[in-house]
Amino acid sequence: SGGGGGGGGGGSTASSPLTNALPTGNICSSGRVAPAPAAPRPRARPDVLGSGTGHYGHGSIMRGGMAPARSGGIDAAPLAGRSSRAPASFLAPPDSLQEVTRAGNELYKQGRYGEALRHYDRALALCPDSAACRGNRAAALTGLGRLAEALRDCEEAVRLDPASGRAHGRLAALCLRFGMVEKARRQLTLAGNTNQSDPAEWHKLHEVESHLGKCMDARRIGDWKSALREADAAIANGADSSQLLLAMRSESLLRLNKLEDADSTITGLLKLDSASLSSMSTKLSGMVADSYVHVVQAQVNMAFGRYNSIAH
Repeated sequence: SGGGGGGGGGGSTASSPLTNALPTGNICSSGRVAPAPAAPRPRARPDVLGSGTGHYGHGSIMRGGMAPARSGGIDAAPLAGRSSRAPASFLAPPDSLQEVTRAGNELYKQGRYGEALRHYDRALALCPDSAACRGNRAAALTGLGRLAEALRDCEEAVRLDPASGRAHGRLAALCLRFGMVEKARRQLTLAGNTNQSDPAEWHKLHEVESHLGKCMDARRIGDWKSALREADAAIANGADSSQLLLAMRSESLLRLNKLEDADSTITGLLKLDSASLSSMSTKLSGMVADSYVHVVQAQVNMAFGRYNSIAH
């Protein structure tokens, strides 16, 4: 989902086999062999939320209810308890897994992520062990900006189906948005093992990693203009929800005496639906990353004389 973002939550019934073919040797009065009647047109298959390329967090919509050929094949939404050779005339009940998912996908395509999420929640309740349903839910959550929840769903999708390249790719994209470079690299590598690694995501990863390193180097020597420039470049290349990068941006602005910009940056950081920084090994001036964020916040509050905020 869409993450988006997802691994496709909807399925489809198979077309019925041709049952009206004429027997061999059926001769018309003209002496010609009568042609067999045309095969019935296959039923239109529902749209399924897939991973897309380069937008794993948000997801994209695929036609046909099947994973793309290079995905390694997660079936979108299996018809629980029903043969895959069910007749084409079968109409899924409105509360079935494939119909709930199809409705969610339509809402997702319209940008109605909250309503899509409610359908994906229902699909997940019907099939709680489906990595595809988890992926769809992650895509909707990403569309709503609830990235930390989307990250957890992506991690669960990978746990449920470790062979899914799309699940690994979607998780990698979200990790990159949080600035978790090493974790993103591991997930892209795993996605590559199933030919689902997106070159565009690798490029973004290398850019974020390079600019992040340069930002930290510039901060270490007190080159605040360069630190600000590199932080902005890393954020622009995909790490738009990295608390660490936003904190370094705020500190750089503060040191450059751009107080209003520093305050708006740290305020926006604190509003993010962010994953915990406690798992990151990065240290700045001997502080772990999450402590650094609080120190920068205190510095900005001091610059504005908000001493009560510092005490809290």
